Amino acid sequence: MCVKVLCDVSNVDRYSFSKLSTIYQCPYSYDLYYNEKIEGEGNGFADCGSLVHSILERYFKGELLQFELVDTFINEFEEAVPEGIFITFGSGFKKDMTEKYKEQCISYLESFSGFDDLEVISAEEKFDILVEINNKKIIFNGFIDAIAKDKNGDFYIIDHKSKANWKNKDELKKYTRQLYVYALYVKYKYGKYPKELWFNMFRANKIEKIKFSNEDFLESLNWISNTVEIIENEQFFEKKIDDFYCNNLCNYRNICDK
Repeated sequence: MCVKVLCDVSNVDRYSFSKLSTIYQCPYSYDLYYNEKIEGEGNGFADCGSLVHSILERYFKGELLQFELVDTFINEFEEAVPEGIFITFGSGFKKDMTEKYKEQCISYLESFSGFDDLEVISAEEKFDILVEINNKKIIFNGFIDAIAKDKNGDFYIIDHKSKANWKNKDELKKYTRQLYVYALYVKYKYGKYPKELWFNMFRANKIEKIKFSNEDFLESLNWISNTVEIIENEQFFEKKIDDFYCNNLCNYRNICDK
């Protein structure tokens, strides 16, 4: 018997979109999580989003029926979001957003029946792919919320987002890079790139549809390459202060002395 190792990946670094983007959000937070391996704490925004993700995943895998979605959300909410959902302002004042988020999610799930005429062929699919960008090998990994297919055989990447809207076009572009990373896997598995990239903004009950652009795809690949270089050359991992992120979203907000 002849065995040949085709590719040694023992020294190839692994990256997810979250890992790549965290270095820009806060290098210090990146260092604590990815280098020091310190587990932080969650937050109500993410916990609520994760619950809706889980419910949609189970629906598309045939584990939940449409009429069960709302009851499942209500029954699991308290355990999934134990601390509620609060916005903390710089002054220390906290605004309770729990009921608003619950009402928006329930309204969405009540009317949800799928995505137009698309067939969802994969839900929460985990992937690991080895790619080479600008002569550097990288392993990308992640979870794709949903991959769908239309009657013409074209593919769509669908990403569930709890955001109700975008701050500006730059923020949308930043998040769209994530779906272009996922497009690499779709091309690898199905032989062609997706036709469109969709953000399922469930709290606002709307879909943001973006046509696949080769120009934006190449820009995203360059962004990946540049970000990997930044991470590899980073030495100080200094704190980057952003009041909303630091007070509400950072996993280390209770141990970090800003």
